[in-house]
Amino acid sequence: MAGGMLLGLLPKLFTRLPALTYASMFQCAYRFNSYIALAVAGMLFGAPGIATMGLIVGAAVPFANLVSVWMLARHGEVGLWREVARNPLIWATASGFLLNLAGFVPPAPLQAFLGRLADASIALGLITVGAALRLDGSSGVKAFASWLVAVKLLALPLIAIGVGTLFGLSGLNFQVVVLFAALPTASSAYILAMRMGGDGRSVAWLISATTLGSMLTLSGWAAWLLR
Repeated sequence: MAGGMLLGLLPKLFTRLPALTYASMFQCAYRFNSYIALAVAGMLFGAPGIATMGLIVGAAVPFANLVSVWMLARHGEVGLWREVARNPLIWATASGFLLNLAGFVPPAPLQAFLGRLADASIALGLITVGAALRLDGSSGVKAFASWLVAVKLLALPLIAIGVGTLFGLSGLNFQVVVLFAALPTASSAYILAMRMGGDGRSVAWLISATTLGSMLTLSGWAAWLLR
């Protein structure tokens, strides 16, 4: 994710995009679609894959949201901490971590209900991803958008392979880390951009482009990992 942020900052040296347009699109270099992440991990590796991907997603969500909110707040006219306090993804992840550390185990009936709700959320999330696709991007940002698509779908998996190899990851852990890096951009990036007065149209185009492109690239990375 840090690699995606650095690569997302690089074009700022050569392009002159409006501040809020740049801040809105910048988040698409490193944010990830959690629904597709869990669906792919479950399909390829079953329950262990979902557990491993869930651990990564849970740790990465607050980091990704904090950076995205900070960038949009810095280029807009909104308060950083107010937006952080209103972000449901940060609150949900923080609450889950605290409950986990406290050793909270819900009663069996509640576990069954939450399990069915979790299973349904993945399917419903994938449906909403498809329903939200937009292909009418702004011509003024096409070069930056193309760069971000390449970063998200090609450069980040290569970085993950390098970092995973450096730290000695292997087997399921290595495979899930690379798949995580190869995910398309999160659909929630559009919601954040619109709520903070950013360029929602360009973000919607990037979400659509990375989602459709990942049909090929994510399949390719998965085939390479399972070879």
